[in-house]
Amino acid sequence: MKYKLNIGWTRKLDIAEFPQLMFNIGATISETMPEDINDTFLIEAAQKLLNQLQTLEPIRRYARKMKLTEEIKRLNSKRIKTLRTMISKSKSMLTSPIEQEVINAKIFINWIYEIAPRMPYYSHNRLTRYINIMEIDVTQREEIGKVLVDLDLSGYASILIETNKEFEKINVENNILFGTSNMSLTEKTSIMNEAYNSLRNFERVLSISIQWNGIEEYEELYLGLKKNLGDFHAAYKMRITNKSENNPNDEVAKAKTTKAASVTSTANSENLPGTESTETESQDSGNEDKSTSNNGDNVTSSATA
Repeated sequence: MKYKLNIGWTRKLDIAEFPQLMFNIGATISETMPEDINDTFLIEAAQKLLNQLQTLEPIRRYARKMKLTEEIKRLNSKRIKTLRTMISKSKSMLTSPIEQEVINAKIFINWIYEIAPRMPYYSHNRLTRYINIMEIDVTQREEIGKVLVDLDLSGYASILIETNKEFEKINVENNILFGTSNMSLTEKTSIMNEAYNSLRNFERVLSISIQWNGIEEYEELYLGLKKNLGDFHAAYKMRITNKSENNPNDEVAKAKTTKAASVTSTANSENLPGTESTETESQDSGNEDKSTSNNGDNVTSSATA
């Protein structure tokens, strides 16, 4: 049995996924590498890979900040939409033929505009503070809680408060990462290429070590790395599948590419007897990585500057 990890597909991971995969692999190496191992080549390959994590950290932070920015935008939009809905519903009650509904609506509207006259159109931080004030009133002022129930707005209030808490939590992390500088596409690609090469080198050395010395000493390390790769490979394949389903033209292009690769592979086998054809990317999920790429291989991630 050959113990070989398939890593060729990792070059297709995006700017957020690849650094995280490398950090997970680094953690696995640190936790499961045999302490008394007498394998100089493997120790050296592992150290080179771990050293690459330092260069990947800025990319990981940048990718996280980009994700947080999108999440902040989504949550703030949800806060505003919820508040507008609550205000709109209460104003519609002002014309109700039921006197108590009109009274409740006036209490609610006066309460909201006492807190913030232009609710909900404020900066992120000010809106957060105003919603926190609303939360205090809802929990401490019995009449406000009763009005929300009578106007059927208590559910919206709960959504608003929970969304605001989530917004605050993410905003704190975003502020911590505020100083994270952007990097050019060239810088990101270069760093990720070097990291991929260190991963490929470690995988090859580990495979040789297992072949020479047996799996027993390396089994925990090997299985841990296999799980790291498997977790990300499942998400990668799902994204590729979804992309193909959403864009049927991709399937046509893929079919043409596969056919061309097959013809080229056959021609190469005929011209160079004894050589093996390289496998296409579509076989990555179940087969070993037999690609014959050299140290110049690139991490073709979809990173954007």
